[in-house]
Amino acid sequence: MNSLMERISTGLEKYLVPIMNKMNNNRYLTAIKDALISTMALTILGSFCLLIAYFPFPQSYVSFMEAHPDLVNIICIPFNLTVGIISLYVAFGIGYNLAKAYDLDKLIGGGSAVFTFLIMAGGIDGGYLGATGMFTAIIAGILAVEILRLCLKKNIGFKLPKTVPGNIASGFEALVPNCITAALVIVLVYVIGFDVNNILAMVLTPIITAAGNSLVTALLYVILATLMWFVGIHPQILATLLTPAWEIMAVSNMEAFAAGAAIPYIFCKPFFFTFVFIGGQCGTLMLNLIMLRSKSRTHRDLAKLALPAGIFNINEPMLFGLPIVLNATLIIPALLGQVLTVFTTWGAFATGLVPGMGNPNAAIWDMPGLIAGGLCTASWQGVALVAVNMLLQGILYIPFYRIVEKQMLEQEKGVVA
Repeated sequence: MNSLMERISTGLEKYLVPIMNKMNNNRYLTAIKDALISTMALTILGSFCLLIAYFPFPQSYVSFMEAHPDLVNIICIPFNLTVGIISLYVAFGIGYNLAKAYDLDKLIGGGSAVFTFLIMAGGIDGGYLGATGMFTAIIAGILAVEILRLCLKKNIGFKLPKTVPGNIASGFEALVPNCITAALVIVLVYVIGFDVNNILAMVLTPIITAAGNSLVTALLYVILATLMWFVGIHPQILATLLTPAWEIMAVSNMEAFAAGAAIPYIFCKPFFFTFVFIGGQCGTLMLNLIMLRSKSRTHRDLAKLALPAGIFNINEPMLFGLPIVLNATLIIPALLGQVLTVFTTWGAFATGLVPGMGNPNAAIWDMPGLIAGGLCTASWQGVALVAVNMLLQGILYIPFYRIVEKQMLEQEKGVVA
């Protein structure tokens, strides 16, 4: 068993981690990721306003809101100014972060990206300021900064005397690159008639879907994350790579929810952090509750210590204290339980037993699962799904935990003797 553990650890560190690190350090992917992460506070705010405006029960509340559409419109103002124009923020964020990576003026990069995006999107009255323009914002941010970088590298543009303040000089340095970018985009979009928004959506949507919205990807993510914990490697890098897809899908779901349309995506971030990683990765909350009634005093004390954090999905005391890391016995139910609940969660959403996650960003990762499940789906069925998944994970843990408990009891008897 030790030999197997060493092979898994060596394999992950030798093959998987370098690939993940290389992808995570890619200049463009990092700029996109950081831009999307920077919008999360805004989309969370918008999601809670949306939840207040369209909370589905009790019926008296629903009827009151339906009878006061002006009130609904006022409540939704933060939603419309966050999620409704999310691509505008993303364009600025990508331009800002990519310019930072090139050691260029960050504000000039962000401003140029917004300018380029608005031309592509048809102006502020266009229909691409929300989630539908996300791909356009990504391309616009990269294009604007790359042309800015190329012009500065080739000394193309106005050069003002050194006596001119730096902030003014930077603005003039961006004038020619912005003109070139504008001319290129105008010819491409308005003269040639190339529908950049639809083309990008057609090409990139399947890629995003394959990257984040598939059962295969979900299973691969859960399995790799569990194996990385098993050998003591934090799997945050996997979540970081999936974050752009999660955020794009979350915004699309919220827009569909606000419009009363079908929820398009299943595998948003709460799919994992609310319905599968209950109590933290490896799904340890039910195990924590089981341990409260353990025959082992050591395990009971650990369970009491770990439970407050575990309720909020922070379970390092369980992972390293029980432990689950490098524990060949407990890693089996940890892996099986998460794989099983990936299937139950997917099945519940795919069949409509649980309403789609119309408000995924309302379920913050460290929010207790029973609360988060109800908020992100705006339904009691979401709460029930979390409870069912907890029960399944607990059932799988019990027989394996009894083995570990017995070993600990023997150790405790040895200490007493």
